[in-house]
Formats: sequence, C-alpha cells, structure tokens
Amino acid sequence: MIAGNMACGVKENGVMARVGKERDEEALQEPGIVIFPETGRPMRGWITVTPPACESDQELYKWVDRCVQLAETLPPK
Repeated sequence: MIAGNMACGVKENGVMARVGKERDEEALQEPGIVIFPETGRPMRGWITVTPPACESDQELYKWVDRCVQLAETLPPK
C-alpha cells in the first residue's frame, strides 16, 4: 500500500500487480504476464505476474518497483 492505494499483492499463483490502464496491454505482451483476474471480468490496469516471470529477486523487484511508481502518482486515500 502506498498512501492508501494498493500497489501489488502476493497471490498463490503469482503477484497481483497494478500497472495502470494505460500500460496493461503493454505489460501483457511480456512473457509470464496474464490478465487479472484470470477468470471472470478482467480488471483494467491490473495484471498477474506468474511465478516464471518473477523467479529471480531482480525480476520481482522490477515489477514491485513499477507498481510502487504508479501508486505514488495516485492521490492519497
């Protein structure tokens, strides 16, 4: 959470990541990234980073950093 806004979260099948509506289609082009949630109605601006896409600490930090940067631009809640 950043100033009351969710940035990302751990799921049993990966990381729920907030990338923003302007960047979700771009993120979905990367290997190991799927729409969130995987079933039901997709949430624009959110993706799931599957385990193969965040196996190393460096890969995981890259996604967390992207989410934090976006959340820092949102108004506090």
